[in-house]
Amino acid sequence: KTDQEREIGLSGTSQLPVGEGLLFDFAWPGKYGIWMKDMKFPIDIFWFDSHFKLVDKEFSVNPDTYPNVFYPASEASYVLETRVGELSGMSLTEGLTGVLTDVKDYDKK
Repeated sequence: KTDQEREIGLSGTSQLPVGEGLLFDFAWPGKYGIWMKDMKFPIDIFWFDSHFKLVDKEFSVNPDTYPNVFYPASEASYVLETRVGELSGMSLTEGLTGVLTDVKDYDKK
């Protein structure tokens, strides 16, 4: 919800439950970077525009990539972080449009 919460993201989290992810909602489109600072597990990263059209993705981003920052090729309004392979059953091509079905507050465990 805040810039500070977005900067922390999943840092320090021990795991993500199956079927869940962390969605970053930015106030305006931009090339928002994701880093793996203090991460304990690899993730898949998906960038979506304001209409939830997929604009870029990174798979199996490992914690040891820190301090590298991963940026999308195009501007995005949303970033979704998931467990590696969580969306592997989907055809994840640029231009795919997603639909949010369930959004809840994130409780860091």
